Amino acid sequence: MKTIVPVLCIVYALAVVFLGKFFGMTSNPPTPGGNDVKKSLDEVEADYFKRIVKNGGGQYVGIQECEGHDDLVLFNSPKTGSTLAVKAGACTSDAVATRLALHEDKWSTCNSQRSLESQTVL
Repeated sequence: MKTIVPVLCIVYALAVVFLGKFFGMTSNPPTPGGNDVKKSLDEVEADYFKRIVKNGGGQYVGIQECEGHDDLVLFNSPKTGSTLAVKAGACTSDAVATRLALHEDKWSTCNSQRSLESQTVL
């Protein structure tokens, strides 16, 4: 009997905590100036780069953080589907448009050479 009462008290306390968490009655208090601020800054930065990439003609993918190097803004070419990158510090709509134009020019040159090679082999 001496051990049953403490065990039942512990089981009861765990049940109350579990049910409180399960039904959302308890929560962790937000940390002032903590993760909420960082998250909102990341969202603002992502929205900023999304608009730049869209105005440059690309499809925004995300930001690749590179330790010891500049972060990269990743975007897809709508024409080829390839993923391209521009340094975040130099990311402008013109830089995105230029990167897309260079890539798509190389892409079309390679495809035309391949079609010529396949025609000469036959």
